[in-house]
Amino acid sequence: MKQRTLSIIKPDALKKKVVG
Repeated sequence: MKQRTLSIIKPDALKKKVVG
């Protein structure tokens, strides 16, 4: 569960950096 959250947060942060 924790690994899944990290996998979702990691790409999310990258996308936010690319979008923002």
